Amino acid sequence: NAAVVIDQEGNPKGTRIFGAIARELRQFNFTKIVSLAPEVL
Repeated sequence: NAAVVIDQEGNPKGTRIFGAIARELRQFNFTKIVSLAPEVL
């Protein structure tokens, strides 16, 4: 299991993501998280 902590505007609080993320994040316009992730599943 994994989590990304985001602020009120939907931006991630951290600056690094170490694991893969789900493709659905791109559909919900979390582009900043998608760009930080090493792999999108």
